[in-house]
Amino acid sequence: MGFTCATCHTGEITQAGNRYLVEGGQANLDMIAFLLALGDAIEANQANSSKKSRYKSRFFWNTVLQFDWPINPFSGSRYLEKSRVYVRGFTGRNASDVPGGPARLDAIGSIINELHVHHANISDDNAVPPVAPVSYPYIWDLSDLQCTQTNCVSNNPIDRNVGEVLGVFGYMNIEDSWIPNFFQALLGTAGWNLFEATPKVDNVYKLDRALAKAHSPKWPDTFPPLDPQLITLGSQLYTQHCSSCHIDTTDGVDGDELTEPNSIGRRFTKVIQMEYSDIGTDPAFAEDFGLRKVNSGLLGDMLSYSHPDSINPETGIPFGDSFPEEFNSLVLLGVATGALKKDHYASIGFIIRTIFTYPELSWGNAVDALITEYAVDQVDGVELLTTSYRAKPLDGIAFTGPYLHNGSVRTLRDLLKAPENRPTSFFTGTTEYDLDGAGYMDGGSFYLDTTIRGNYKEGHIYGTELSDLNKEALLEYLKSL
Repeated sequence: MGFTCATCHTGEITQAGNRYLVEGGQANLDMIAFLLALGDAIEANQANSSKKSRYKSRFFWNTVLQFDWPINPFSGSRYLEKSRVYVRGFTGRNASDVPGGPARLDAIGSIINELHVHHANISDDNAVPPVAPVSYPYIWDLSDLQCTQTNCVSNNPIDRNVGEVLGVFGYMNIEDSWIPNFFQALLGTAGWNLFEATPKVDNVYKLDRALAKAHSPKWPDTFPPLDPQLITLGSQLYTQHCSSCHIDTTDGVDGDELTEPNSIGRRFTKVIQMEYSDIGTDPAFAEDFGLRKVNSGLLGDMLSYSHPDSINPETGIPFGDSFPEEFNSLVLLGVATGALKKDHYASIGFIIRTIFTYPELSWGNAVDALITEYAVDQVDGVELLTTSYRAKPLDGIAFTGPYLHNGSVRTLRDLLKAPENRPTSFFTGTTEYDLDGAGYMDGGSFYLDTTIRGNYKEGHIYGTELSDLNKEALLEYLKSL
């Protein structure tokens, strides 16, 4: 189907008859609804002989004319059935009583189900229903940030995007085999390629470099002008009440807003991590998936052999002495993405690429240089706080509603209200922009009920006690970012 980052990270806003695309913003896409409809369409093609005949003809000629070897041009029916089984399996494993609707998806829950259930070739009964929808994050200036994703589960876009591929239509065989896990782990530590996997690391890197060109949107000239005096007052209020968590990058990034230099001297814009219980926002994402454990299997053995001296925080026992049968699913996801990268970086294709990219360097130095380039200089690990939420810079925030990590607050104006005064429900799916509140209008076909766990609107009370004038000023400044 050709899905890339743009599918979920291209926003759209309409106002006064004008249409605006927000590159790197949140798409108004209901992914699960789309996949359910796709499954219906596949089955309709299978059931109708005329439709199926047209499909098989297109499959044949596309395969022949595009030289898609080794695909058999006569295997259209088999590929159609394989697609049906996959799509129905994905939507079945990731069915939820807390649907995301437009612009939200429990991506982490789905990734964990796909990797640790589907890719491990165990029964779908082991899947956990995703119950923590999260807004598609805006991704401009991503490579400059200290870490990525809602809970900073990774610190560079390559890790993040390879992990995403594993959960969205990619594959990595981590199922048990006749070879003992400990022996496979030893081979993996020694540099053997252990996995069949579909993520194309080179293409993921190219996508990230394209994304690096995306920058935050500005308040359009075609919108009513903002009030300069309110913006000035709002800037002062932002410094007092918001900047300790959400660094203001509109005036550049100062030294104290950067991380300490990493092992190659690179610094990044700080991203503050806070425990979900301190912020008071919906706990489902942190509790259900930040703490979720899965069968350790081969990935656990690989972690044990690669980090034998690391201490299990729950038992105080080094990994090399004893590794638990079940372990944190997000940590094991990191092991999986690390293994895929390691395998790719040892491949002949990657080594050839390093020679042409850095012809002036020795072979070993050229490999190290290209690995560093792929990691966007994020060569050191990140401290994984699985139950934290990140607070990143708010450039372009006026065009990224609805707000909070789970999209439970419709507008920025609503966010500055005490939680009990925020709307308990609203509709999503419209692209019509709310000029006054900064966010989408209350409209569309999806009913979002904020009284349901996963959709809670509570927490993040910062700024809610300001005077009406100061709230107006802060809102005006947020629109200007």
